[in-house]
Amino acid sequence: MSAEPLIGGRKRLFLHVGLHKTGTTFLQATFRANRHQLADQGVHFPGGTEEQPVQRLAIQDLLGVRPVGARDRRTAGHWQALVDLIEASTAPTVLVSEETLGPAAPRHARRAVGSFPGREVHVLVTARDLGRVLPSFWQETLKNDNTWTWSEFVASVRDPASTRTTAGLGYWRRQDLPVLLGTWAAVVPPERLHLVVVPPSGSPPTLLLDRFATVIGFDPARLTEPAPRINESLTVAGAEVVRRLSAELGGQLNQRQYDAVVKRVVTRRLADRDTSPKLVLPESDYEWAAAEARRVVEAVRSMRLDVVGDLEELIPVAPGAERRPDDASPQELVDAAILALSGLAERYAQLWWARHEDDEPTLTTPSRRVLAASTMRGLVFRGRRKAARLAEHSRLTAPAVSAYVRVRHTYRRRAHR
Repeated sequence: MSAEPLIGGRKRLFLHVGLHKTGTTFLQATFRANRHQLADQGVHFPGGTEEQPVQRLAIQDLLGVRPVGARDRRTAGHWQALVDLIEASTAPTVLVSEETLGPAAPRHARRAVGSFPGREVHVLVTARDLGRVLPSFWQETLKNDNTWTWSEFVASVRDPASTRTTAGLGYWRRQDLPVLLGTWAAVVPPERLHLVVVPPSGSPPTLLLDRFATVIGFDPARLTEPAPRINESLTVAGAEVVRRLSAELGGQLNQRQYDAVVKRVVTRRLADRDTSPKLVLPESDYEWAAAEARRVVEAVRSMRLDVVGDLEELIPVAPGAERRPDDASPQELVDAAILALSGLAERYAQLWWARHEDDEPTLTTPSRRVLAASTMRGLVFRGRRKAARLAEHSRLTAPAVSAYVRVRHTYRRRAHR
């Protein structure tokens, strides 16, 4: 069900508050890529890029969240700046999408809604079945410098009080759907609280966006710019490599350094090229996950809110694979580690070259004639090297180049006798 049309010309603000791991990255990337198309339909999605996330910085400012071990001067003042931007917007509808806001404390939820007296505030929550959320959430914790194994993670989620890790507490703070809905139900009326169910695996790829669009009130078919791939999933081997890498680093990097190196280089290289099995919920954990999902569904059914999709889709489908998420073979780990190293090597080389590409001559500035002769020698050298490399990969040119190399080698040996 879509939100009611504007009454008396009052403008609306939609706060999409997660949950985490429910397609939020895909949706946000789509909205960033299609800002103009949304604006043409009367929807303002406030600015920022992945590198300069205006909305995320604003929510972090509101909640008091700061990067671990590092100062980030960008954060201070961002919430009020976003409020001023939204209040000044002439668009009938403004959309803010940031999953960090979902588990906000009641006082922060009240402030978030109360900061916009000039707009009718709606809260939109996306939810996904537990069978897909659990492996996805675990790998996300690994990409954020945590080192618990799958067994440790699941044990903590199933009984947070029984283990020494904080994995379970962190999970339920972000994924306890009835509690989160209750927090936001206390600050907006039921007709302004919307739950969008993430479609099950195998659904049309546009269905989540279609459901989301029915709440906001825009035509998703007009969002024609493709979203870049940002939050790719790790494989079984990739997750273990990242986990062990974080353990070896031992917290030496602050959060911004870690994000720049591990999240944006290592994990993306692994997600892009690693071909080991994807993370799925193992059968041994399915029965508990299904029972927990049914509890959540029944709790949500008892609440008065707008639901888009079928709540039954929040109950996981029985897995078909026996393999555990932390059960990578030695060869898979080696292959994934090499991929990670290649990504780091490329990135380091790019950064080094950016600093040294324009190095000045160490002796003296050459004349034009000397420079031209040197440049020609360089071109000849590059041409020979390129021909040799081409011969290694071409059946047509390999015999000719090999013959040339043998003749040249023989000639040079005779010349030195």
